Amino acid sequence: MDTFLLPWLKTAKVGFRYLPNEGISRGQFGGQPIVASLGGDRLAASLDFTPQATSEAESARERRLLISWLARLNGRQNPSYMTNPARRFAGSFPTTELIADNTFASGGLSNWTLGSEYSGTVHDRRARLTRNAVTASSGVIRKNTSQMSALTQYATYAFRMFVYAGRGSIASNLSLRAGSSNGGTQYGSAAYTAAGLYTLPFVALDTPISVTLNDNAASGLTAGDYIDVPWASCSRAAMLDNGPNLLLHSDDLTQAAWTNSETTETANAAVAPDGTTTMDSINENAAAATSHYMQQNVTVSSSAEGYCFAVALKAASRTWARLTIFESTSSHAASAYFNLSTGAVGTVGATGANWENVRAYIVPRGNGIYYCVVLGQKVSAGTTLSCRIYSAEADNDVTMNGNSSAAIYAWRATLSISKAPTRLVQTTTAATTGTTQTGSGLHLKGVALTATDGLAVENDELEVITSFGSELKITTAALNCDAAGLAYWQFSPAIRGIGADGAAVIFSDPMAYMMFAGGAVGWDHEPGILTTASAEFEEAS
Repeated sequence: MDTFLLPWLKTAKVGFRYLPNEGISRGQFGGQPIVASLGGDRLAASLDFTPQATSEAESARERRLLISWLARLNGRQNPSYMTNPARRFAGSFPTTELIADNTFASGGLSNWTLGSEYSGTVHDRRARLTRNAVTASSGVIRKNTSQMSALTQYATYAFRMFVYAGRGSIASNLSLRAGSSNGGTQYGSAAYTAAGLYTLPFVALDTPISVTLNDNAASGLTAGDYIDVPWASCSRAAMLDNGPNLLLHSDDLTQAAWTNSETTETANAAVAPDGTTTMDSINENAAAATSHYMQQNVTVSSSAEGYCFAVALKAASRTWARLTIFESTSSHAASAYFNLSTGAVGTVGATGANWENVRAYIVPRGNGIYYCVVLGQKVSAGTTLSCRIYSAEADNDVTMNGNSSAAIYAWRATLSISKAPTRLVQTTTAATTGTTQTGSGLHLKGVALTATDGLAVENDELEVITSFGSELKITTAALNCDAAGLAYWQFSPAIRGIGADGAAVIFSDPMAYMMFAGGAVGWDHEPGILTTASAEFEEAS
């Protein structure tokens, strides 16, 4: 059973240590030290809690909750999520908590909205949420736009909540949701089968927002079953970019996966952003009053989802290009024009009603090359997407008389399921769902909406969600992002678990998943006066 160290409990002293996992030997001849890293390096912490006097109500409450938490550890059996009480964030990334009364300090639930089948009370800053009926699945508790600070459209957020199991099986079938309506999932959802720390990263596609803890069970519950929630959070965040790409032959437009319309292609015609001569040219033919493009079709889910189409483009004799994603039900499209001479985005929009939230970005990549991306939300049941790269003669103009000497260059075409721009990834004969990132650096997406330096700086602590739970990392180099929100984050210790594509990277109240590492869990009483406690921890996995 996971436990949770309340971030508002007072701590008198905090110590952190780095626990390397390495082997050291001496060279046979020169005696020089040889150090071999075995991986699995992690952090350890020492916590001395502020002495609590039973004579004051607030102190008495903290004493009760501290002892209760220590008892829940069951020695080393139950790990705990905890944040560093001494943490001070120095970067420019916004870390404001957007949920009012997120620790239930008001003593009630007037700042929250309960589901129709739930009631709730608060005791010792912990919400008890009780099921009153068992007829259908129900929202448990939520925050609506009027109950939160304003969110920024297209920014990335993390909605989080810690859930303790109570009576019954409610905690085995819960989910977090984020959407534009009460209980909606338009922005994202995630399901959970056990109590613990829940985290839902999402992109706010619009400013009306509802974040919900939802009970998905339609049967098997009993009126009076309950869960406890001591903490919730919604704040700006980032996501892992593992590099998925649904397109084939991203770097070779001459392959059969690509079809052309009034164009011919020349492979390896220009130097690409990686320094290799692998950019292909898209050459117009002389057909009059028509459009000239390359296309690849991809089979996708019928579900509503966000898609991102990105390509590195460079002007040749044509200085404009258009990227378009068509869906198969009505040939509705999300598209954007790009000026490859000035590096500006032109006309952006949706043709038809089956695409929403269409937007575009352009980022220079040196040598006259630009990262160009269009993305939007497919809201139809279409199961085929057609990704097109057009040569254009001006903004909002692809119907033109072809010129056999006119061309643009293209490289590393990438289509991904994402509500934020993603990095370009090479494919050949097979698509990729992304590559597990390892080591002491991670590619991120959705970091910011404009190019920004110093979002995190050295010694800033961030959390990444992996298969090991929450991994706490110390930033070792400034985190900067480009105009598309793409960044590379460097940190220590190295990542140990597997981070899924789109997994959250947390800047506000970052957590570590730690286990007790001392001799015995304990606390000391001066009868009737003071209670003191200290504990040693190390990362649990």
